[in-house]
Amino acid sequence: MNYKKLTDLETASSSRLILASASPRRKQILELAGFEVIVRGSSVDEKKLTGESPFDLVLRLSEKKALEAGPNPEGLATVGADTVVVLDGEILGKPRDILDARKMLFALSGKVHEVITGYFIFTPKGAFRRRALSTQIAFRNLTEWDVENYLSLGEWADKAGSYAIQSGGGIFTKWINGSYTNIVGLPLAEFLIDFKEISLL
Repeated sequence: MNYKKLTDLETASSSRLILASASPRRKQILELAGFEVIVRGSSVDEKKLTGESPFDLVLRLSEKKALEAGPNPEGLATVGADTVVVLDGEILGKPRDILDARKMLFALSGKVHEVITGYFIFTPKGAFRRRALSTQIAFRNLTEWDVENYLSLGEWADKAGSYAIQSGGGIFTKWINGSYTNIVGLPLAEFLIDFKEISLL
């Protein structure tokens, strides 16, 4: 599918943007949609505030990342995004080490959890859009072999919830309810709608 046609963007300049995230997965999603992506990694503290909901957290962090992306002499739209995994109301962040990753995977085994991604888009003209989306994922019951084999791949590192659904972690999934790309790091269909709107302002 040619995702670029979905955006209805007519000029090369309008399909360029700054991504305030070092996530190769978000960059790939945007490139598949026809965007030319300029990456500006973020050093924003991702610690949850007291009493902050997962939705509020991803919206706050995505906005902060976008606004702290640095100089924008090109006059391009800037995008910040953040993703969290939520199990039984608790946020599962990125694992500290392999022991933490093992603990997370067994906690997810046989249960339904949700992945929430928030994004914030703004232009130098002051127009902006923000959105947070949730996707539900059901994991099958994982065996000791499942978990140890997956950990040996090294994919757990730097992944919220300790897995990557787009690669080896996909074999754990029984079903999903909602946007697949939202799990990977950016809900593409919703993003394209918002980006088109903001580009016309």
